Amino acid sequence: MKQTSKTVYIITNGIKEQEIEEQDKAVEIKDFLEEFFNTPFVMTSKQKSVYEIEKGDKVHWVHDGKINENRTDVVIDIVKDMWGDIKYLTQELNGSKIGSAYRKDLTIIL
Repeated sequence: MKQTSKTVYIITNGIKEQEIEEQDKAVEIKDFLEEFFNTPFVMTSKQKSVYEIEKGDKVHWVHDGKINENRTDVVIDIVKDMWGDIKYLTQELNGSKIGSAYRKDLTIIL
């Protein structure tokens, strides 16, 4: 597991928040929202820790937005498919099941 920190920009009107990774895009969206809704929006920035999955990391699968804590897998390989998407090949810990998943389908065990 590799931990990195990055700056994210948060646009809010006090009710809803939206996180954007690029400052230029955040300013553009803020200006659009202020013009469209005719209300002031505030843009702030904060540091966010991001964890990258690496070979050997333990993960749980996510199904329908719920974490399956009954099955723990170990990442055995990371590959790019022909479209450039990253897929993680996993093997069940203390089991025989293997799997292939995108990042959105896995959650890392810290």
